[in-house]
Amino acid sequence: MKRVFGDYEATKVLGKGSFGTVYLAVQRSTQRQVALKEVPEANLSDRVKARLDMEINCQQAIQSEYVVALLDSFALRSGQYIALEYCAGGDLDKFLKKNGPVSESIAQKWMQQLACGLKELKSKKIMHRDLKLQNILLTAETTSAAVKLADFGMSKVMDEDLTTTRLGSPIYMAPEMFVPEAKYDIKADVWSLGIVFYQMVTGELPLEAKFKAEIPMAQRSLKPVPVELSECCKDLITRMLAYESTQRISFEEIFTHPFICPPGDQRAEEAPVELVQSSNSGSFDLVDEEIEEQQSEGESPLTRSQTDIEAVVKSMESDLHQAALVGKVISYVESTKEVLGLFALALKRTEMLKLALERAENVCENYPESLHPAFYTAKSRLWQAFSDSLSSSEAYELDLTSHISRKGLPACTTLAPLSPLAIADCLLSRYGWQVLSEASVDEYVRDYAASSTNYALALDLLALVGEEPQEGRKRLEAVQIVKGS
Repeated sequence: MKRVFGDYEATKVLGKGSFGTVYLAVQRSTQRQVALKEVPEANLSDRVKARLDMEINCQQAIQSEYVVALLDSFALRSGQYIALEYCAGGDLDKFLKKNGPVSESIAQKWMQQLACGLKELKSKKIMHRDLKLQNILLTAETTSAAVKLADFGMSKVMDEDLTTTRLGSPIYMAPEMFVPEAKYDIKADVWSLGIVFYQMVTGELPLEAKFKAEIPMAQRSLKPVPVELSECCKDLITRMLAYESTQRISFEEIFTHPFICPPGDQRAEEAPVELVQSSNSGSFDLVDEEIEEQQSEGESPLTRSQTDIEAVVKSMESDLHQAALVGKVISYVESTKEVLGLFALALKRTEMLKLALERAENVCENYPESLHPAFYTAKSRLWQAFSDSLSSSEAYELDLTSHISRKGLPACTTLAPLSPLAIADCLLSRYGWQVLSEASVDEYVRDYAASSTNYALALDLLALVGEEPQEGRKRLEAVQIVKGS
């Protein structure tokens, strides 16, 4: 594939996220390889724009060889773009999954490099808020490579010492971030880095939790630090993963800890990173040359708009499909008469459709109905599904209230301490695994059509709660091959 975005020619996709795509690209004026992050115009809600602005502002303030450098930022009619330093080794999560945990000496080297990068963040009063293996990149796929901090999409300049916004990946979030309305500070990043450190030397997480609702309890009883590690290493991990933030080691103490800065170790000051300058670096002002580029590629503005709208409609169809999956579980739970579960699932489906509608509203003005009827047809279906789901939620809530007043909670009472959305996730997972089991039975009796359907349904359901059984994926591929032969 080859696509041109301003001065950049994209050659392949490196990854995809909720709001955009990251390409491997070459800057044509310098022939330098970069990672080009694209956020399509259709996804640019006010919230996403604010996060992009914060990401750019934070990364522009940082110059460290252990932080992925921001090279350029610009806007085209198709979307907004950030050019970043390319790290050929991929992220640390994929590296550890492929190669297993690293030795203490390698972990020490990488932690020293991350500490250097974080020291620069700390000096600029920047909190990362999403430290995890996936956001640490390697310059090459080898233990001799350097590591770099990446993805500042959730970062924040700490004008004050405390903040309350809940952001990040739940399994890496500090305990204080799970307390409603509670304030937290930069020590939340210390906890996240402690999780990363533990994974480096063990290859696994220090806590066991299948669902988000289980994480706060799991954080109180972490796995022990491996005894074979040095006392210095164990001390740092233990102090970084102190449950109470007041007992947790500070970043200042990390920078001087003997594991990070051994006695007599004189670290050279970091050389500033040379950035690629551009006429619109650090801004998202519209680039006028985009129309000319579209014409030179043989693609008109209307054609590009059509491509965008097809992607938006496809996303809306996916939202409707996911809501329908929750509807299947609601039908299953109706036979069990678990009124609390029914309300939880209906509420989750309503919330999913509400978010989908909000995303649709953000792009409405960009797509006139006369030119793009498919968008408005899909949006109308979303509205109808949301309206129906809202009515169901209200009806199930009335049933739940009535049942509690008459009999108390049903079989679902063991989940009562959880939030309704957490209960919904538990039920989605339970039904997903049940369907997966049924699929394996179908495969055993050689009913490959039913097996293929159930494997696909189970994988879709489990994906809704962030689970993806690899064996189930392999069995689906296997029965599809047999079915097609």
